[in-house]
Amino acid sequence: MLEDEVPDGMLTSVTELSGPAAVGLRLVDSERRYRLLAENSTDLISLHGMDTTFLWVTAASRVVLGYEPEDLLGLVALDLLHPDDLERAKVSLAATVQGDVRQCVTVRFRHADGRYVWVDATGKTLSDASGEPTTLQTVIRDATERVAAEQERDAALHRFQIALEHAPIGMAVSDAGRSLAGGQQRAVLDVRLPGGAVADHDVRPAHSSR
Repeated sequence: MLEDEVPDGMLTSVTELSGPAAVGLRLVDSERRYRLLAENSTDLISLHGMDTTFLWVTAASRVVLGYEPEDLLGLVALDLLHPDDLERAKVSLAATVQGDVRQCVTVRFRHADGRYVWVDATGKTLSDASGEPTTLQTVIRDATERVAAEQERDAALHRFQIALEHAPIGMAVSDAGRSLAGGQQRAVLDVRLPGGAVADHDVRPAHSSR
């Protein structure tokens, strides 16, 4: 081609990859997509040695636990749990390793500021080619609001039970109004009488006449 000539096209050759090269490219693409999803997840996703040592941690560690990802590397996850939850976590971990299934446990994890926060931790094992477990994969999700709501519910139920047991007069619990034919509403009342007797009453509101 002469120096003053301008190319008017381009010839390309495309060859389909197969064999090990194609497998390698698929693995690289799969890993890239997994890391993209993991790094943008609000859940803390991590990889651990079989002793729960952190090997890899996503950026969500800043939000969930207050740690920079690199600050968790090398730490043992079990060492960061509340002492009262440690045994339960070990039982869940053993079940995960032995059964090779996902296990979820709710525990208190020490935050970077020193307080303990409730989290739901779900783990599973990753095995080598021989089937031997080599790595733990965990997903840690903040459970503070859910646990607080459950504790408040349980406390309210306990207070009501105490009041019910010591009430000198009958107390009633409504089973919610239900719509009947003709638009009538009723409430089924479980009436607890002194001495433990229980009576069900079907209560209907009286219709006012005009």
